[in-house]
Amino acid sequence: MSLLAFGPVPKAADTGDKYTLRPMSSGPFKIETYDEGKTLVMVRNDKWSQASDPVRTPHLDRIVWHFGLAEAIIDERMIADQGDDQAAITYAGLASQSLQTVFSGDQYADRRTDGYNGFVSYTIMNLKTVNCLAIRKAIWLAIDREAIRTAVGGPFTGTFASGFINPRLAVDFAEATLPEGLNADGTANTEAAKALMAQAKDDPKCASAYKLATETGLRFDHGASEAWTKVISIWMDSLKAVGIKIIDNPIEPKDLYAAFASNPGDMMRGGWATDWNNASTVIPPLFIKDGGSAYGNFWDDPDYPGFVERVNAALVEVDRAKQASMWKALNQWLVDQVWSIPGTYTRAQYLVGSKVRNAYNWYPFGWYAVGNIGLAA
Repeated sequence: MSLLAFGPVPKAADTGDKYTLRPMSSGPFKIETYDEGKTLVMVRNDKWSQASDPVRTPHLDRIVWHFGLAEAIIDERMIADQGDDQAAITYAGLASQSLQTVFSGDQYADRRTDGYNGFVSYTIMNLKTVNCLAIRKAIWLAIDREAIRTAVGGPFTGTFASGFINPRLAVDFAEATLPEGLNADGTANTEAAKALMAQAKDDPKCASAYKLATETGLRFDHGASEAWTKVISIWMDSLKAVGIKIIDNPIEPKDLYAAFASNPGDMMRGGWATDWNNASTVIPPLFIKDGGSAYGNFWDDPDYPGFVERVNAALVEVDRAKQASMWKALNQWLVDQVWSIPGTYTRAQYLVGSKVRNAYNWYPFGWYAVGNIGLAA
């Protein structure tokens, strides 16, 4: 097991679906109190010994998590740097409206971080309902990607992605050839998208998807946030210009992927980072039925069996250079088929309290290396 999504638990301590409310601790911290959705207090585990665990070296005695605070309130508190907030970090990055303040002021230089976080954002297409390639391409060409990026912070948020493998996964990465007509500057190519929609209208195989897109509307599932209130309006305006209707469906972030799994929308916004330095932790989990994070009903595509064969061949290829070529080719194929629409290779900006030490963006996790963080006296 490469990630801490799993852990051995004595059978007597397994409380089923209530386990997350009071998980057993075998590490340096344990839960003292938990008020679901509000606060979580963690303290040192008196049953844990440093001698038993040479990897972890805790530098803190107590960790208090606060949930449900508005983005603007969090940023205001971090910028003010008062009281207990001097010893604070945040899980979410800075909101777009705070970036200019934090990155133009020298007083924040020792507290701010900025960099690529290893993630790629993307929009999943549900191939059960949007089963027409021309419509999927039209959606991609119609989006004003630059307007979306500007709305959430501009270049601070990242660079436009050409595929699903992050550039920092260097051996497996190659810039994909993008659909003809996609504007390199991220602006919408409305006329090219309209031409694709006209093509779809005349194709009997696209009849159901065309009716859904132009009459009923495509349901777009995404995490509810202040930023997405702005983003979804750009999506709706961009696609309206080519005759496509969008039904906005914001979902609480904590419920997002469970909702994708149980009742996938026609379009779903997601993000992914590699678990280790191989695209085997990107393409299979995102696009194979049993991969764990494939929500787009890709197995409804007639080409799915052939795709699976190619993925399985790449998984067992022991020549690393040859395997890398196979992942690059599969990434290109996914881009050509528009099973999902790449968004950005994402960057993240954070601000920590003035007493926090050794807080840096840890690329393998896309956040801080929390176990290394300490506090000044």
